Amino acid sequence: MGVLNTLSTVPLISLGLIVWVVGVGCGNNQTAPPKSLASEQVAPTIERTAAARSMMTVLGRLQIAAANGNKVAEEMLKQYRASK
Repeated sequence: MGVLNTLSTVPLISLGLIVWVVGVGCGNNQTAPPKSLASEQVAPTIERTAAARSMMTVLGRLQIAAANGNKVAEEMLKQYRASK
């Protein structure tokens, strides 16, 4: 009978723990939301990411075209690799 009583109290203890954790998270010492970045700080990051994605897309297309026998694409890849 002791095991049965223990098993029936596990859900109650779990529920109590969940309520306690949620209650602690909703305390009076709330902090302000993080300050948003200035547009001068965000724009360069977005531009760099867009430029990097664009370059990777172009290089990927050139590699596919070169693999399919496109001589112009092969030459452009050679020039790009030589400039690195």
